[in-house]
Amino acid sequence: MTEMKTDTITRKLVGIALTVGLCSLTYTLTPLPVQASDGTGGVDVGVTDGNSGPDVGPADGGSSTDGSGDNTNDPNLTDPNTTDPNVTAPSVTDPSATDPNITDPNGSNVDDTQMAETAMPTAAIAGAAVKLKPSISGHISSPLGPATNVPVLLVDQQNLPALAAVLADPALLKSGTNLISQTRTNSKGDYTFSVLVSSYLVVPFAPGSYFSPAYRTVAVKAGDKAKLDFTAAGVDTVAPKVTMTSATTAAANGSASDQTSGVLTVVLTLQNASHAYFNWANSSDAPQFTATPLLGSFKLAITPPNPNKVVTAPWQVTLPDDLAPGTYLLTARAVDRALKVSDPVSRTITVVASRVTLSNATANATTNTIDLTFSGALEASDATDATVFTVQVGSHSVAVQSASYDAKTHTVHLMLATGALRKGAVANVHWNDLKDSGGHVIMVQPGPITVR
Repeated sequence: MTEMKTDTITRKLVGIALTVGLCSLTYTLTPLPVQASDGTGGVDVGVTDGNSGPDVGPADGGSSTDGSGDNTNDPNLTDPNTTDPNVTAPSVTDPSATDPNITDPNGSNVDDTQMAETAMPTAAIAGAAVKLKPSISGHISSPLGPATNVPVLLVDQQNLPALAAVLADPALLKSGTNLISQTRTNSKGDYTFSVLVSSYLVVPFAPGSYFSPAYRTVAVKAGDKAKLDFTAAGVDTVAPKVTMTSATTAAANGSASDQTSGVLTVVLTLQNASHAYFNWANSSDAPQFTATPLLGSFKLAITPPNPNKVVTAPWQVTLPDDLAPGTYLLTARAVDRALKVSDPVSRTITVVASRVTLSNATANATTNTIDLTFSGALEASDATDATVFTVQVGSHSVAVQSASYDAKTHTVHLMLATGALRKGAVANVHWNDLKDSGGHVIMVQPGPITVR
């Protein structure tokens, strides 16, 4: 086995072999103690007065004892005879009290989701407030009793492809710790996560074994979420199969099948001629490609994933409509409910530049309009979409209020706000992903237009 360390979280994941395409990867994650936020390695109790560390003293700043020399100003005190009236937390008399961030009932160090801190319920300890995080917990059982030492993943629903991404490339756990946390069931088959307010998928992660259900969804708003239970349902050592029936510049579709555990989902990647990966999660106007895959490089084609057994499942995906002319490789992989990954299937997609060009452009200050006439027919849905076009007059951007299209003359009519155009000014028009009637991207952009 090889060692793989995450940025801030490292865990032991025993005996998991992931087979992706033609590569077989086996890895081990080794746990480290949960570290306090002050870096001391002790119990993490955040006090709102700005002091950090495991000890919280009485409100008067002094210390108290029970006569035996034991300091009773520690909220994790294990002496049941404490008499300090300033120590009001219930955990003072609980011998098992531990850091609220340590979520394993048996004391094992487990993951805490690494996201920005949000407001949480508080409990008073000696006049100070200690932040308490809600928890997600449950039990995993098997026909022989509790299912022990089962890895469990916590996936933020803000990025559903994260689970499929780490299956396709386990190294992404290094960059995905803000979206994926890990723990294991204890000797009783129980698991617990300390979480922040968000929505999550809880997934037993033991490739080759499948559970009922395959995952659970939970929205955490306030308070704990318990009894998110699973049952070990069987073993599936055969990978699923996937087909790609059609793939065009607009969309792709196909089907996936698995006879034993059933199809969980299908995950897609798109690469350009340089083998860089398209980032499906990128929100900017221009397409983004990266030399190595990110979590956003993986697209779920069945969403939400199937929590229960589905032997055959169709899939489809809409492809990005703003790709530059060129050749692209679309690859599909099926994932079954035992988290086995199919052999990939791929199709080549070619985006062709349009032969349609801009033949004339005028700007009128009186009507506050810009007319763009083309040499051929346009895709009407693009030509009438005001968000496709941007206008700049001088050094100022001007909003396009509406766009209309005359199919007979192949002219786009852009309406701007009153006073947006001034006679003699220079206007520049640009468009993003404007296509002709054949679906080909029009690459030629107009030059400066003098307002009349």
